[in-house]
Amino acid sequence: MVPHALELYPLAVTLHVKHGIRVSAETVQRWLHEVGWVWERAKLVAQDNDPHLVERLARIRWVFEPLQGWELLVFADELDVPLLPKVGYTWMPKGAQVEVMLPGQHEQHYLVGALNVATGSLMYCLGARKTNALCRALLSGLDTA
Repeated sequence: MVPHALELYPLAVTLHVKHGIRVSAETVQRWLHEVGWVWERAKLVAQDNDPHLVERLARIRWVFEPLQGWELLVFADELDVPLLPKVGYTWMPKGAQVEVMLPGQHEQHYLVGALNVATGSLMYCLGARKTNALCRALLSGLDTA
């Protein structure tokens, strides 16, 4: 996506006010491209501010390290899988509106999964409802494996 001049205008004004440099927003954009900057959406990352992180990792290691060859340690979790697309901002001509096709009837699906710590393999189950039956299906699959 290419930035509009309005996004670069504050930087052009700051250059003029603080340093006396008069340039257009387009010139600022060209300079940013010359030094390797691009116009992209920021990446979301999870906060890592757990005050008990070291203790928890030590507890996991305490359980994992003495495992025998026939024993298995997995981490399991569940999540919702929304089927409607996330619609964000985009550039479009004035008076026109971009259309995003919907997948049909709004449905919600759920996923439970377990990660094998030793092998890195992942086992999962999908379901239409988040019930204990979905978790039991994952446990049955783990037991079978």
